[in-house]
Amino acid sequence: MKQIAVAAGVIYNSDGKILIAKRADNQHQGGLWEFPGGKIEAGETTEAALKRELREELAIEVSAAEPLIRIHHHYPDKSVLLDVWRVTAFTGEARGVEGQPLQWVSPQELDNFDFPAANVPIVDAAQLPQAIAVIDNISDIEQLERKAQLAAKQGFRWVMLRAPHATSTSHSLETDLRRAIKHATPLLGPDTQLVLNTNVPLANKLGVDALFLTAAHLLNMHSREEFSGRWLGAACHDAGELQLALDKGVQFASLSPVLPSRGASKNTLGWENFHTLAETAKIPLYARGGLSLHHIERALAEGGQGIMQTIRADA
Repeated sequence: MKQIAVAAGVIYNSDGKILIAKRADNQHQGGLWEFPGGKIEAGETTEAALKRELREELAIEVSAAEPLIRIHHHYPDKSVLLDVWRVTAFTGEARGVEGQPLQWVSPQELDNFDFPAANVPIVDAAQLPQAIAVIDNISDIEQLERKAQLAAKQGFRWVMLRAPHATSTSHSLETDLRRAIKHATPLLGPDTQLVLNTNVPLANKLGVDALFLTAAHLLNMHSREEFSGRWLGAACHDAGELQLALDKGVQFASLSPVLPSRGASKNTLGWENFHTLAETAKIPLYARGGLSLHHIERALAEGGQGIMQTIRADA
């Protein structure tokens, strides 16, 4: 099938809400909601096509935008490449020039609307942050609290608590995680999304909404339906693990190590390999390993969702 290249925009207003449009009933995937955009013409860059399409469809002029995610998707009757950008500034008042219904919704409200299958990863990317903090050594409460304070100070709104795996029994692991949640939550604030890095049964027992699996835990999980929460991520290190994550219905993943870091192997992926895997990932992909908030722009440019940064107590 011939592939159709499409530029689409996740458009934010000053209140942090996102604009969605409803497709006409006589269109492909008619009656479903979508992120505005259209076909990229021959010789046209994605950014130029996005600005033109949003001018024609919504009567707005884009003044600031950045890459969000690229998705290759195959429908029974067509193949599309969605090149999606986050639009953070525009002039004019958005209106449905072609009569299409529009609605401004919060990122969380996107879950309440029906989108074409190709748009599902975009919904996830629109809700996920550009940076996730990782806190390890959670059994040391003093260090845990210091790291949580540092994560809050640096503005992280998603924070992962990484539980020890090799030496803990099931009982002690549950105790460590419950204690870590209790001590970290008030320091991070009510709007922070806590992510647990543990196994599926324990995550379900603790009733968490976001779980991040190691490669070993991913291997032991049979399907996405085993986890009852909203967000499921996984740590990947190569193309094979990334494909396994996709096969099992993971919604986001990390790829590491991208750059050298303390205690990490010298066999790093580098940005070129990260870009190659991000191009075919079909889900939001975080760069991890030797990275900080300063690397977000580079990760976005290479097709990633952002970065994961381990918080150090001596930072």
